[in-house]
Amino acid sequence: MGAWGTGIFENDRALDQVYEITEGDDLEPLSSLFETIEGEKEYIDADDGESLIAAAAVIAAVRGNESTDLPDALKVWISEKKPAADRAVALRAADLIDRILGPGSELAELWSESTEYFAAWESGARQLQSKLREG
Repeated sequence: MGAWGTGIFENDRALDQVYEITEGDDLEPLSSLFETIEGEKEYIDADDGESLIAAAAVIAAVRGNESTDLPDALKVWISEKKPAADRAVALRAADLIDRILGPGSELAELWSESTEYFAAWESGARQLQSKLREG
């Protein structure tokens, strides 16, 4: 896990996700990520977890709940492409965050090993989850 902070976009995989999203015209690539995580019955690897949280932040931003650390490339992409994400997609992303924060998540395991930073990381993910569940 290449992370330099507890923020949503403060890790290598999240920035890879930003690149993947901004290379397209819509949010369709996120569907396969969601399906991958939903298909994992026992264990979700850290890369998928980081990707999901970044994707969820994009969905929240598209719905008007932008995080303070949203990369400029995503802000520009959202402004230019004007992608849509309905409430069902936002709720799906919020539900998947529960999987990332729960047992069977490598990302949660890795963060829990860092008692100094775990609470901040978990709090950020929970705040994002709340944004997704808002109207």
